[in-house]
Amino acid sequence: MACGSPAVAPTRPEPPVVTPLPAPTGPYPLGVETRRLADTVVRVWYPAVRRGEPAAYARADEELRARATAALGLPPEAIPDPTTIATHAGAMAAPADGAWPVVLFAHGLNGYLAQNTAEVEDLASHGFVVVSVAMPGESASVPWPEGGSLPSDPALVGEIFADGEAAGPHFVAMITAPDRAARDAARAAFDAASPHVAAHGRAWSARLVAVAAALGGLPADDRLRPHLDLAHVGVMGMSFGGGVALDACEAIPACAGSANLDGYVPGAFVGARFTRPHLVFESDTAVGANAWVVERDDVTAWRVHLAGAQHLGLTDLIHLGGDPAMVGTMAAPRVHAILSTWLRAFFEHTLRGGAPVPRTSTDADVAVTYAGG
Repeated sequence: MACGSPAVAPTRPEPPVVTPLPAPTGPYPLGVETRRLADTVVRVWYPAVRRGEPAAYARADEELRARATAALGLPPEAIPDPTTIATHAGAMAAPADGAWPVVLFAHGLNGYLAQNTAEVEDLASHGFVVVSVAMPGESASVPWPEGGSLPSDPALVGEIFADGEAAGPHFVAMITAPDRAARDAARAAFDAASPHVAAHGRAWSARLVAVAAALGGLPADDRLRPHLDLAHVGVMGMSFGGGVALDACEAIPACAGSANLDGYVPGAFVGARFTRPHLVFESDTAVGANAWVVERDDVTAWRVHLAGAQHLGLTDLIHLGGDPAMVGTMAAPRVHAILSTWLRAFFEHTLRGGAPVPRTSTDADVAVTYAGG
């Protein structure tokens, strides 16, 4: 009688277990999926019937641990392995009934699809669909849903960094300028010295516009299409993506407002196109860089300054640890609370006609400047 090896059930990868991300505050469980759309990859968070097993923050081939440790100046062992981080969303969970306003999200230069998952999940838990859009070549490795990834292109990223180095003195002059005239002059000089910033910004904006159009072109039997309220659209972004958000919103007919997490808005990039409400957050890293946004007479805009926060503190990296010189001294829960509260108020108002967005703040660590009627 022949002896065979006993049958062995295929092993499943262990589910992620570390959860440093803050819990969403809204009433809806969350689902998430990653798919190809409009020649790129998007990650979609949405209200779900129930969450199910939590999705991992990132895949191994996105190489986020190396990126995070380099950005924060920490050894790799100081940062949790992103593949073990549990999000608060279930992979491919069944969408909840209803059609939800859609908010597109653009990560920063060298950013990644999961960037700002904390804020994205909170917004989605209050009844929004949030679509993070990868910028291939100018981000960390982009994970194709079917496997494999597209690496970053140092040449593309280098063009923008080279502009930043050349125009750096003008940027410093802009944020230290004593008055509006000096700020305007420094901003014009910065924009003139950084042509690649505007060119890449327009390309990013076009990609966001293409994704918005592609969402509208999904077939009726697509699992997400019935749950997308594409008559009510917003755009938000962080850093370079934040500067792009305003322009993309102006180019999407259904867009009712844009939000910017600490990204400079080039005047030469947006030009005279500034007709939709805009919310801009500002850390201590470049305080005053977007002062011009709320100094115009023809806009509706909010500038929200987080005292004690630094640029990378307005990303998920603040929840993973890091040097306060990089993420700031404002505590991670406080940063998240400010960002999520203002984002929710802004999009509730602009996309759903909710209560007016506050024009002031009584919090000592938040300074608000408002422009508009």
